[in-house]
Order: sequence, then structure tokens, then C-alpha cells
Amino acid sequence: KAVDCDNFQNAEAFLNNGGQQGKQRAILTEGYYRINTELFTVVTTDNAKQYGLKPEQLKVYRVESGKIGIVTTFDGKPLPGGEIAAPVIEGHNKFQEPQEFIDKSGYRGLQEEFIEEGFWSLNPWFVEVEQVPLTNIKTGTVGVLISNVGKNSQGNQDETTNDSQFNIVPIGYKGIQNIPIEAGTHPINTRVKSIVIVPAHEITLDWRTDENKPATNYDSNLKTLELRSKDGFTFKLEVTQVINIAPKNSPKMISRVGSPNANSSEQFEEQGGVISPLSKGAVKYSSIKNLVNRVLEPMVGNYFRNYAQEYNVLDFLQQRDQIQERATEHIKSALNAYGVEAVGTFINEIGLPAELQHLIQAPTINDNLNSLEKFLLWSAGADHHILAQKECLTERYKYTAIGTTVLLTSTTAIFSGGYALWTVFGSVAASCVGGTFWSFIVFNLDRFLILSSKRKQTESNLNLPFIAATSLRLIIALLLSFVVAKPLELRLFEKEINQKIEQDKNEIAKEQLTEPIKDLEQEIQVLNIEKNNYKNEWKDAEYAANAEAEGTQGTGQFGKGIVYQDKRNYADEIKQKFIELDNKVKDKEEEIDQLRQERNLILQSPENNLEQLNKEKNDQESNGFLARLVALEELSKDDPNIRNINWLITALFVTIEISPILVKLLSGKGPYDYLIEQKESQEIYNEYFRNKKEQILQLSEGSSKKYMKKIQEFEQ
Repeated sequence: KAVDCDNFQNAEAFLNNGGQQGKQRAILTEGYYRINTELFTVVTTDNAKQYGLKPEQLKVYRVESGKIGIVTTFDGKPLPGGEIAAPVIEGHNKFQEPQEFIDKSGYRGLQEEFIEEGFWSLNPWFVEVEQVPLTNIKTGTVGVLISNVGKNSQGNQDETTNDSQFNIVPIGYKGIQNIPIEAGTHPINTRVKSIVIVPAHEITLDWRTDENKPATNYDSNLKTLELRSKDGFTFKLEVTQVINIAPKNSPKMISRVGSPNANSSEQFEEQGGVISPLSKGAVKYSSIKNLVNRVLEPMVGNYFRNYAQEYNVLDFLQQRDQIQERATEHIKSALNAYGVEAVGTFINEIGLPAELQHLIQAPTINDNLNSLEKFLLWSAGADHHILAQKECLTERYKYTAIGTTVLLTSTTAIFSGGYALWTVFGSVAASCVGGTFWSFIVFNLDRFLILSSKRKQTESNLNLPFIAATSLRLIIALLLSFVVAKPLELRLFEKEINQKIEQDKNEIAKEQLTEPIKDLEQEIQVLNIEKNNYKNEWKDAEYAANAEAEGTQGTGQFGKGIVYQDKRNYADEIKQKFIELDNKVKDKEEEIDQLRQERNLILQSPENNLEQLNKEKNDQESNGFLARLVALEELSKDDPNIRNINWLITALFVTIEISPILVKLLSGKGPYDYLIEQKESQEIYNEYFRNKKEQILQLSEGSSKKYMKKIQEFEQ
């Protein structure tokens, strides 16, 4: 027991205060002390070995940079049952005051509290320190903290955040902590708490048999799936799954998947940051390895194995897009329960059995279409090889009409764009080249809109994305129709537009002739105001000078003295300014009269003078494309007939432009649509398969009944 005895220098106080014989909890720090060595023995580095100590144990203890010291005490109360470490005790100066630790009910054994970098005066008979490195969480990862100390977590999960569902707890409780540790260096007592590293980036997993996969890859054990179809065929499937674990969800994932074994090689690689030569610079984490092995591998594999049994193998191949979409939804929902985000599920390769592999090649079709028909079908974004079949005769006419419409629109665009460019540049060559280029743009835009238009297959397809995509295509088609139609409208009403522009030019010319007169009138108005002011001031100055001479004002002395002369001079000065302003006004009035005579002369002979005046302006600007659009707009407002014809032309081009898209979107699915879907999905044609029954029967002479049964199932 440590007692107050002036660092053992007062032996009487030591005895009176209850000092005890034997090893003492109190220590002496660096300095000089007056101690009775007959009563006390001081153990130093010189005599440490005599008392079972090493000399370095009696030096000031140093925790090195980048490390912490984990403390084990040899004195105190025994730990409660079920606890591996003692809780934090306040007020003992980081174990440097053992008596305070004991008085505050400190426990003997491993301590949750640790000492950080620095120098510490510690009693080696009271504590033992183990130095461990600071925990480093690398950039792009987070650490999930698992605490073996703290309050019991039963009933303390936050139900509003679903912590109870994932068995994670707030800080201060035993278990998986609900707040992960961000990237950086952190002091953590690894004897009572463990860290599981979870990467925060997207991870791609391939179910694909590849001998070149590094053994350290997360998907090193994932092989190509072998599935069995409803009709008894075994086929292979390669799948890619992309996942991501948000940092805030990493504790949830660990709680569901389980923490890695601390003694596993992956855990060593994880904590030590060791990079395997096979990983090519990428550190792999056992938390993800566990997720793949325990959750993803059985989840994805079993889903496709079970789902494949609901389809014939050819139906599975044909409906791969729908199957992929359903798999994405299912796996996303299932992984959400683990705190894992499924970014995407992708079906890559479907390997048909050998007896069906050669049947996916498309048959040779007798293509008897001429070059014009092929070009029109290509313009409509259709496959002329498929439309050449007899089953697609009706749809061939439909797509030919669509292609003709596209070609008609682009041909019209040549004249429309050429005329628009001619109004801008006035060059026939530039108009021809520009019109052809514009026609090429319109042609490709129309063809793209038709190619990208997908009809609804069922009412369930009428969702927001389908409506938005369709609306966007129609809006683009409307804009194209307006752009193509407007120059043609300008050409149709060219005579009226030229007259309107000429009238506007004359009005502008008249306005230009009137502007100088208006400017002079404004100047005269300003001069008159100033002249009147001087006139009034002159009268006042004359009156003041006369009154001074008469002695009625000013000095009151009769006669023309010095004061009178000053006032007379001032009055004469104001009078002179008044006369000057009056002369200026008369000069400007004469200038106005002259301008009015010139204007009247020009207006009386507009065929010569106005034309000459207009040539002085920028004719290119007044006759340009924008000026013609403005003139057409004004004519439409003034003349109902022009307005109606204008709208009819626009409506005609709108109808021509959007009709191919509407026909493709609203028409029902025909043979061509089914055949093109089969081709895009690497599917065989159903009728071609029936024509190959004999080939299937010949695959194995001893298995004819087996293959006949398969054929009957396919035909049903």
C-alpha cells in the first residue's frame, strides 16, 4: 500500500500512516532522496538482478512512435467471470499511480485501457506492457471493429436503424460496432478488439472456368455454372456479378457473413498489408473471400440452377435478357439483407450442348431482293436478309414504306438546307455542298430514331422509362420536321417575303432620313432653354445697372460710378451670350430646313434615291435567313391565308417525320420481330429447328427414342 511519507524520506510517517513491509506500489522517479537504507532498500538498475528484475525494467518506459502499449496489471480485484479484460478506470495517471488504481477498484489482469506514444514512469512489479503497432486502415477501405469488452449488448440495438436485425451494437458495447473506422492510423487495443478490413470499391466476380485466374482472386473458386434445363439438356453458363459494400453497411455485412478467422492466411495478409505475388499489386481481404464463399457462390449458383429447370434450353437462350433482369432483381434483394449492394448481374456466355451447338447458325436464305429494295430496307433500319423470307412478305412492304419515307425526308432536306444556306452565303456551290451534308445528317438521325425505337411487348412495358424514351424520340422527330419544313416555307412565300423585306427597308431608310432632323430639333430645344435663361438673366442685369445709376438700388448713390460700370459690363456680357445662342438656333433651324428639303426630294423619287440609300446598308444582313424568318412570321400574323398554308406545310412534314416511329412503336409484333430477336440473342429459328429433326435423330443411332422425345417437347 502506498502511503504519504515524502517519498520514503519520512520513516515515521510511513509507519504511522499504515505503511506495509515488502514490495511497494509507489516508485521513486529521477532525483535525489534522503532515505534511511536501514529501513528501506531501493532497487535500481544496479541491483535489479538481485530482485528478479532486468535493469531495463527500472528505466522510464518508452512507447515507441507508431505504437501503443497494451497493459497487464499484477494487482487489483480479480476479473468478473466471462470478462477477458478490465474496464477503463479513471484517475490513476495511466497506471503511474498504482495506489489510485487500487483505491478506485481497478482489476488485475489485461486492461482495456492502453498507453500511447511517450515516456511513462511505471512500476514493473505492478504492470507489464506489450507494444503493438497502430492499426492502419488503408485508403479505399474501412475497418469493422469487433469489441470483446464493454457492456452486454442484449436489448441495446437501435431498432430504428435495423441494428437488431444485423446484430450490431453502438460503441461501448460488446460485439460488432455499428460505426466503421475510416481510413487512417488508429490506436486500437488489439488484445481486446479486432479489426476486419472491408474494401469500399466495386468488386467484380466471374463465374468462369479459367486456369489463369490468380489463386488470390476473390473469384478463384468460382467456375462456369453447369445447369440442367427442363428438357433434360445440360448446358454451361458464365455469369458476372458486380458488388459494392457501402462503408456504413460494412458492419452489417460482417454481422451476417461472420468475421474471418484471425489465424487464417487471409487475415495475416489483411492486417499486415502483405501483397501476394499472384495478386499483381492488389491486396485481397478475407472479409470479401468469406462473403464470396459463404454467400455469393451458393446464392448465384443455386438461383440459376433452380431457374434453369423451368426453361427448355432454347427458351433459356432466347429469353436471356428477361432472365438476366429477374436474376438482377432477385440477387439485389437477397444481398440487401447482407448489407451488400448488387451493382449488376450479367449473363455472359451460354454454352449449348454439343448436339445443339451447330443449330444456332442461321440458315442460308435465298435473298432475291434488288438493290433499291435492300437500300430502302436498310434506310428503315431493317435486316433485308430476314425480310427476304416468305413469312415476312407483309412486313417487308411496311419497312419498305418506312425506308421510302426516310429517303423522302432526307431528299427534301437537300433543297431545304441548300436554300437556307443560299440565303446566308449567296453561293450556289456552298448551297449544294451544305444541302447534301444536311441531308446526310437528317437521314442518319431519322434512321437512328427508327432503329432505337422499341415497341411495347406487354402492357407492363408501359412504364416511365419506356414513355420517356418514346417521348424524347418524338420530340427529336418534331424538331427535325420543323427544321426541314421552315426553309421550304420561305421558298414558297419568297415573293411576299421579298416585298415585305423591301417595305421594311424603305421604312428604315425613311427613318434614317428623319433621324438627323430629330437630333437637330432636340439640340434646338436645349439651346432655346439656355437662351431663355440668358435672356432673363440679361433683363435682370440691365435693371440692376439702371437702378444703380439712378441711385434706387445698390449703393444708393446717383450717377455712373465704378459699381455701375461693373454691373453694366456684366449686363453686356450676358447680352452677348444671348445673341450668340440666338444665332446658333437660327443656324440649326436653317440646317433643318435644308434637311427637310433633301428628304422630300428623296421621297418624291424613291425608285432612285431610296435604292441608292439601301445599298449603303448591309444588304446581306437585311436579306439573310433570320430576316426572312421574321418577315414570314409578320406575314403570317397579318394574312390568315399565309398562316394557314404555313401550318399545313409544317403539319405535313411533322406527319412524314413521325409516322415511321409511330408505325414501329404501335404496330403489333410480326414474324420479322420474332426472327430479329432470335438473331440478336443468338437464337435459332423455330421452323428451321423443325426442318432439322432428321439431323438430330442421326446424332446417335442408339439414342433415337431419347432425341425423338426431345423433339416432341420442343414442338409442344
